[in-house]
Amino acid sequence: MHTLYELLGVRETASATELKLAYRRAAMRWHPDRHLGCPVEATAQFIEIRAAYEVLADVARRTEYDASLREWTAARNADICLHEARKAYAQHVREARARKASEARARRRQVCVAACCLVVACVVVFTPRSSTKIGPQRASAATAQPIASARTTPDVSLPETRPAMRRQRRVQRSQGRRLC
Repeated sequence: MHTLYELLGVRETASATELKLAYRRAAMRWHPDRHLGCPVEATAQFIEIRAAYEVLADVARRTEYDASLREWTAARNADICLHEARKAYAQHVREARARKASEARARRRQVCVAACCLVVACVVVFTPRSSTKIGPQRASAATAQPIASARTTPDVSLPETRPAMRRQRRVQRSQGRRLC
């Protein structure tokens, strides 16, 4: 919203002569005879300028306008202050929610890490010293051989060379057995 002072281009403390001079300049600038291209806009602006000068030229009407302008400005400032306070509170709530969510994620991460550490500790504690050798398929506990004994005492049935291993696989395939 433009004030009447802004419409005429003067300060609120302008004297009567300054108002009269500003009115004449604005009236000459927005006179409809000077704006033949857009007479409707020029006429509307000229009428607003004349109404502003009529209010500000009369001392009683000017004091009444100044009082209502001060009230409007105070109300506007209060609205702006209230709006700013609401924005600040909303920002505070968003930050508090984000902080709370971040803390919850950190707590869940700590719980997951603790659970993983517990699982690893259980695996380490409950795993026997000589682990079992497990092939590509899962072996049962009866067919599994300890790794330590496989390295120390070679099995006589296992061939030592590649051609012998290939022959043994061919034989087992022909018999319908599955290799581990």
